[in-house]
Order: sequence, then structure tokens, then C-alpha cells
Amino acid sequence: MTFEPVPGADEMPYRMMQADGETVGGMGARGDESPPGGPQWFTHFNVADADAAMAKAVELGATEVRPAATMPFGRWGMIQGPDGEVLALHQNPEPAA
Repeated sequence: MTFEPVPGADEMPYRMMQADGETVGGMGARGDESPPGGPQWFTHFNVADADAAMAKAVELGATEVRPAATMPFGRWGMIQGPDGEVLALHQNPEPAA
């Protein structure tokens, strides 16, 4: 496994975890929007359309924690489910032309 910097995200202390050429995770510093507490693993679910997935999750009872935003590693937002679980919905960036 390797830990590669995110292209275009020099100011962000974040690394993508790669195994056999595939992205399998990421690691970075906690941000201001992170849930309270110490170090933690934060689950991201890959979706085709982050905005549509966020809207559907809210429609089904989730609370938006962080609106979907475009970052160097794709578009993602955070939701909290009715039982208190917090997770991200992540849309991969478009491949470079």
C-alpha cells in the first residue's frame, strides 16, 4: 500500500491510500467540521452524484452536516443519520481529458 498526495491539494494534509493502483482510502488531519472527539476513522461512500445522494439522504431523514463541495479529490458532503452516525457521500472527480 502507498500513500499518495492529492494532486492540486498541496495546502491540504491529506493522502490517498492506494493498493494495486486503486484508491482504497484516504488519511488526513481533522478539520473544523469534524465530529468532536479524538482520532477517528470517517467512512465515505462513493456515489455517482454527491448532490443527488445528499438530497435523497436528507429526504429520508438524514441531517446535512456539511453541504456538498468540490475538493481536489472529488465532490463530497457530510450527513448524520437518525441514530447519530456521521458519514460522507463522495463523488470521484471527472477524469482529466
